[in-house]
Amino acid sequence: MTKPAVSYLDYPIYSAASDGNFIITSGGGGGKDYGIEDQLELHRYSAETKKLVTFDSVASGGVIDSLNHNNLFCGCSDKECVLIKADTNLGLKVVHRFGAETASKRLIVARFSPTGEYVVAGGEDRIIRVWRVFNEDPQSTEAGGGEQQQPQQKIRTELMAELRGHQGDIKDVSMSEDSQLVASCGGDGRLCLWDWRVVTLEAGTPPASSDKKVEDLPAAAARASPTAAAPQAAKLQEVCAVCCDSSSPCCQLAVSDDQQRIAIGLANGSCKVFDRRLTQLGKAAAHELPATGLCFIENGMVLVSTSADYSVAVLDTSPRPLLRVSGCCCCFFLGGLLFLAAVIVALQHVLYTGQQLLLLRQQALASGNYEATLRDLLSDTLLQQHQNADSSADAEVSLHQPQPTTQQQPPPGPRGHAESPHDEL
Repeated sequence: MTKPAVSYLDYPIYSAASDGNFIITSGGGGGKDYGIEDQLELHRYSAETKKLVTFDSVASGGVIDSLNHNNLFCGCSDKECVLIKADTNLGLKVVHRFGAETASKRLIVARFSPTGEYVVAGGEDRIIRVWRVFNEDPQSTEAGGGEQQQPQQKIRTELMAELRGHQGDIKDVSMSEDSQLVASCGGDGRLCLWDWRVVTLEAGTPPASSDKKVEDLPAAAARASPTAAAPQAAKLQEVCAVCCDSSSPCCQLAVSDDQQRIAIGLANGSCKVFDRRLTQLGKAAAHELPATGLCFIENGMVLVSTSADYSVAVLDTSPRPLLRVSGCCCCFFLGGLLFLAAVIVALQHVLYTGQQLLLLRQQALASGNYEATLRDLLSDTLLQQHQNADSSADAEVSLHQPQPTTQQQPPPGPRGHAESPHDEL
């Protein structure tokens, strides 16, 4: 992947999602009293600047985690699930809240099923809850003066099942395409697969439901039906465990709309992209803190990643052309070794030749023959080596030949002069 284009918002970002056109982010610092107000913002992606342009914002009443989209945006805040609508004309609007009467602790994740008919939620109470969402026909209301107001969409939810079995917090959940199975991963390190339809609420106890609107949330919560009784035990099965990065745990996961790409956000701030065979396509260091939100846009070719360090990273995941080579891996390896050996031999030859030329140049400078060329120096050196070789050969031959012995004769005296006793005087 190419280097990500990073921009920054005015608050730490804890979740993000996209419907293909808009991107919504949620974050903050615990409220305005703590210095950073909680935000829920709507953005558009600019292909020219590769950054997000803020389109609208709305008060959410807290940070919304695990944002995802299926006709509506879904997330969770504290103990309740939140449904949000994004419209070009109206901007952002929270249309429904539910689940606060059943959860005993904070929710961590709430996700739509692929059909949008169900919402699966889980959190710190270690219970997975399956809710069914009913979209009722909107009805227009008559305002004062006989004017017709815009019809409001009425949403009702009903608790269908509670799945118990994890020994740690529920970190993430997902439902199959046929809405038959639920997959979950928890703080206990297990990835579990549930057939949630075999779990039913006890007879005689009505399931919890919600048809309240955002405007009358407190009154509706007071009239909410009793919490559902504990369901029967669910059969679970540990199916697999895949290590995405042994040095850093996974924080976020996103799947492209065409189901061809999977993005993973890690605790070290980096992101990885895999294909459907779990072959890694790319990795990029996007943030300084753990990734908190991932979503695909531009038909799965662009990945948007957010983090609590206020940053938004836009990564281009489009495929790059690869060089395809056929043949045996062993042949490639042996060929590479031979090529490397040839390069080493050639390099040694070049180094030896350069060393010899340097020595010759030093000899020429030492002898004062500054005008001599390297060719002359090489000729003189070769001639000298030849002469030395001939001299050595002659010396060796002479050593092996026998030498004639000669006796030294005294010098003759003067002619006609006889020796006398007085010659010694």
